[in-house]
Amino acid sequence: MLEVHPPHHPTRTWGDFFIHIATIVIGLLIAIALEQTVEHLHHRHQATEMAEKLRDESLANRRVVEFNIANCDQAISAIGQDMRTLENMKVFGEHAPSVLLPVPQTITYYPSDSAWLTIRDSALLPIVDKTLVRNYWAVDAVQASIVFTSQESWNSRVQLDALLNMRTTQQIASAQERDALLLALSNFREQQIRLRGQMAQFNTFNNAALAGQRLTPDPGSIEQPSRTH
Repeated sequence: MLEVHPPHHPTRTWGDFFIHIATIVIGLLIAIALEQTVEHLHHRHQATEMAEKLRDESLANRRVVEFNIANCDQAISAIGQDMRTLENMKVFGEHAPSVLLPVPQTITYYPSDSAWLTIRDSALLPIVDKTLVRNYWAVDAVQASIVFTSQESWNSRVQLDALLNMRTTQQIASAQERDALLLALSNFREQQIRLRGQMAQFNTFNNAALAGQRLTPDPGSIEQPSRTH
């Protein structure tokens, strides 16, 4: 709290009065300026700490995305082999070959964005480096697409598993069953291919942000989630 003390001697003239008022005003301005300077330095320090946490988060996300891409590749490969087997199938019923490969479990780990959200939603955003902010807005847009596509992929996987679980034997009983399986496998593969592409795009943007390169993505270059089925 600022304390203003009265003069030790009585104010005798208007000149003395205005000098006294000016002294008080100057003292208050100096105190406010010092307080604002300290506050600004504190905010700068906080912004630097948050940027360091964001960098650590981005480095960790590299491993997450690489795992997801490898997981998608395994699923896409197995699905492709099963589709080729079904497309070439000419015999149905008890004599049909049971050579369909089990589709690997697909687990998608979302890249972490807690450090970015802390910066984005804080009062410190205006003083954070503008290139950093612009880059991570682009990374965040890809992140949103990944979340949506992974949910769509999960729905496709549930539909495929439901169809597989309805089968009483390993053999393909009819051309209709083959076609239904082909459609379910194709839908799931398309979602996995889309998800893999978004993961690769996230990796590109994330690496560019880590390198401090200014991202200038065309809005059309970031795949937007499609809500049509």
